[in-house]
Amino acid sequence: MTNLEKDAETLRNAMIIGKDEALIDVISHRTYQQLSKISETFSKTYKKELISEFQKYFSGKTNLEELSVALVTNPIEFDCHSIHKALKGISCDLETIVEIVSTRPSFMLKQMNSKYLELFKNNKGKGKELKKEFESSTSGIVKKILTSLIDKERSVNNSPNIDECQNKAEKLKHEGVKRWTGDDSFFIKIFTTSSPMEIAYISRLYHKMMGFSILQGINHELSGDAKKFLTNFVFAVLSPSEFFATKLNKAITNKNDKIITRIIVSRHEIDMEQIKQYYLQLYGKELSEELKNHFSGIYYQILNNLI
Repeated sequence: MTNLEKDAETLRNAMIIGKDEALIDVISHRTYQQLSKISETFSKTYKKELISEFQKYFSGKTNLEELSVALVTNPIEFDCHSIHKALKGISCDLETIVEIVSTRPSFMLKQMNSKYLELFKNNKGKGKELKKEFESSTSGIVKKILTSLIDKERSVNNSPNIDECQNKAEKLKHEGVKRWTGDDSFFIKIFTTSSPMEIAYISRLYHKMMGFSILQGINHELSGDAKKFLTNFVFAVLSPSEFFATKLNKAITNKNDKIITRIIVSRHEIDMEQIKQYYLQLYGKELSEELKNHFSGIYYQILNNLI
């Protein structure tokens, strides 16, 4: 018996006899790639979909159902579903949208654009690519940035050209914060096409020239939805791990299972160690202890194993 077959059998038996410890051990100590293969093996062996079995097993326990399903769902599909819910709610949830779109690499955004069309179609079989959905559901600076992130290819350069970065910082200075929301904004071009390392360097140069940071400039000179959106967007782009630490703190305090699940599932294989370091630095508490103070049982155990 292969490891995949053994894990699939363990999950099946755990759900039959209610052995939560065995189930927790598998789903919280495997990577997404491993869980994906386990899910395929489960389907072939038992003629049942693992996601459906999780939904039955955790029926009535919404947080556990969503967490277990999220762990075995393709990350591209998971993000698409999260964005779809954010767009189709009573009011557009821009915080969720900016969290996802601004922290995913270009190749993922390109895949999300087409996958969205495939996943969400009306009763006539028609749908929209994610870019088209943003164009019809948002406006102003929000639409410009979201569509640009999907349209453009973000640089992956980790060795910024000092002269080029200096020129870009000076252009941002001369353009002025209030013009960053304009149609031909140089700010949008920089923040949607430059690499994270380049943006960080440009931002440091801007701070040195102006005496205040880009975030401070936005807070001082803009207002309303543009200010709120740009503050979240710039924070997420400049320091994603710190951004996620602050979002987790707010979500844990409010016991918002959906946000906690989304962040930990999407980041536990990427930058969770950095997120934990920022959490401790910002709030003087270990993330694991904070989770323990607010949650218990299987939900807490899985989250704690993931981080």
